[in-house]
Amino acid sequence: MINNRVYSIKELSNAVNNVLSTINIVTIEGEVVLPMIRDNRTNQVRYKELDPASHWYFPLKDLNEPDDYQFDVTVFTYNRVADIIPKNGDVVRVTGYVSRPNVSVYSKSNKLSFRGYKVEIGGTGQFYASFKKTYAKLEPLGYFDPARKKPLPKYPMKIAIISGKQTAALRDAVYQIETRWPCAETLVFTALMQGDGSPASVIKALRRADACNPDVIILTRGGGSVSELWCFNDENLAHEIFRTRAPIIAGIGHKQDDTIAGLVADVNAATPTECGILATPVLKDVRKEIENSIETIDQQISHKLITASQSLRISEMELDRIRVRGENELINIDLMMNSLKESLLRMPQVQQNRLNSLNSQLLLTGQNLYQKNSLLINRLKERLYPDIQRYYLHQKESVERCTEMIDSLGPLSVMRRGYSVSLQNNRVIRNIDDINENSEMETRLKDGYVISRPLRKEKYHG
Repeated sequence: MINNRVYSIKELSNAVNNVLSTINIVTIEGEVVLPMIRDNRTNQVRYKELDPASHWYFPLKDLNEPDDYQFDVTVFTYNRVADIIPKNGDVVRVTGYVSRPNVSVYSKSNKLSFRGYKVEIGGTGQFYASFKKTYAKLEPLGYFDPARKKPLPKYPMKIAIISGKQTAALRDAVYQIETRWPCAETLVFTALMQGDGSPASVIKALRRADACNPDVIILTRGGGSVSELWCFNDENLAHEIFRTRAPIIAGIGHKQDDTIAGLVADVNAATPTECGILATPVLKDVRKEIENSIETIDQQISHKLITASQSLRISEMELDRIRVRGENELINIDLMMNSLKESLLRMPQVQQNRLNSLNSQLLLTGQNLYQKNSLLINRLKERLYPDIQRYYLHQKESVERCTEMIDSLGPLSVMRRGYSVSLQNNRVIRNIDDINENSEMETRLKDGYVISRPLRKEKYHG
């Protein structure tokens, strides 16, 4: 039957409220959607948090139709029952009395609102249930086992980044890499980071990135709602992340956002900025470590050389003492021989023969003593000089290795890979604003330099 009465909007809102007031107590379930705010001190955008000491006001989205249906929920402090403080993206159940005006169509805006008193975490909505199902399927395969996580390289020279095209997450990660570790080669692979086609797009980008043999892969996306981040709970994407050869750092959403992709990755970062920090060391710290190592090696070499020199001097002094002792023995022998010769002239022939025998024995004894001391001296030389030579060669190889490592980190190593450096007025050009169109420009390559004058300059935007 058609009601021909014409209602005003206010009258219809009151009529709907009257129908809702016939229900007693009701519990609704949905996803919490907190507004984004900008911190004036840091200029960073984040989700507004609910204050435990104040009333709570937040939208609650339908789990099955998140983009079309939502309530504005109000929970007052004086009758609130809640064990947790809801965060953005949480699936919660809110219980309230359906007596006017707890559930109502607000007359001035014609918007549906709900006033509750009890808030419970961990609903069994579609998103939450699907997440738990995928997690339970992958856990027995060892996808979340810390023992199977690949370690991050200490000095990565090739870093691949998978992110959306020209996104803040990409800029944050690249900025950290270029600031902290500019000697690394950065490869960017863009992909769809939300929507139905996102898992396949990210998988394709992962395969392309891994085929380039990077030292580490960064998979990053900025914050968003549960539905916007849902593509990173895809099971096929989890399989691809686990199979990837290079270690993966995932920075998806914000600190409170847990995704299957982040849990399967080797490192789960809180933000895109943290991805860049975790992937790289700081170049100036590495240079300081190398300088300290070189200084330590120099000190060790100097100490060893001083010790070896002291040992050599001691051995030379000992050899001198042996030589002096041998010379003194020979002098004594000569004196004895002269004395015996004089005695022979005064003795009968028999005594002379005896003296001749004693003379021969003394000569033999002196020669044996001289040969013994000579052998001792030669053995000492043979033992001492090879040790000094081996130690010198070992330290020389260590210094050469350090020199090669320093050279690989220097600017010439980067230029050998095809890069160049441009200068104007003896200053390195770092951005478009440093270029003076009226001055000549020097471009240095690995094997020479080119002098040119800028015709025009154009700055990229976006």
